[in-house]
Amino acid sequence: LNMMTEDAGVKLILADEYGYELFEEEGYDMLKLNEESWLEITERPSTLPERQLFPENICYVTFTSGSTGRPKGSALSQVGLGNMVQWQTKNHPLESEGWCLQFATINFDVSFQEIFTCWAGGGSLVVATEGQRRDPAALLAELNRCKIVRMNSPVVVLQQLAQYCYENRVVPTHLKQVMTSGDALRVTREVQWMFDQFEGGELHNHYG
Repeated sequence: LNMMTEDAGVKLILADEYGYELFEEEGYDMLKLNEESWLEITERPSTLPERQLFPENICYVTFTSGSTGRPKGSALSQVGLGNMVQWQTKNHPLESEGWCLQFATINFDVSFQEIFTCWAGGGSLVVATEGQRRDPAALLAELNRCKIVRMNSPVVVLQQLAQYCYENRVVPTHLKQVMTSGDALRVTREVQWMFDQFEGGELHNHYG
């Protein structure tokens, strides 16, 4: 965490109680997100500060896993990410006020696509739990309980969900769009069967 914070040139850390304890001895400028902080924040001006912003400004920095050595930070621009959101919103629009499953954790870059393409399309997010990510039965139950219409998922999760659905002859009843990535997509018998059950269901291969 210290390596990423230093490498990204972070100026201010917004932290809950746990995060504050992690960084409080490192000398960073920090804002503790507790009740006292919010009271202080409400006393500050509500007008935007004066500064020039450009499409080339950095939106965020994401880091590699570091499996081949020191993790490397990639700085993503507002314009690049904006183009992605605009493309998906135009080409894969949501149903009116649809519910989307946020499958990826917040520290994985796919989470940005899940969050902002959903919001830009007028949808609402449901955040998957760790247990639901690992258990196809629990995932299916959440998809149906929350009437999820769009889901991003790794290929392996799609395969596991399709296998469970095929074996139990059950389907996500509201699902219309599935974006999959992370590995080469194989449209197995189980995947084909599951999508045959959807009226107008779409499978989008975002790998590579």
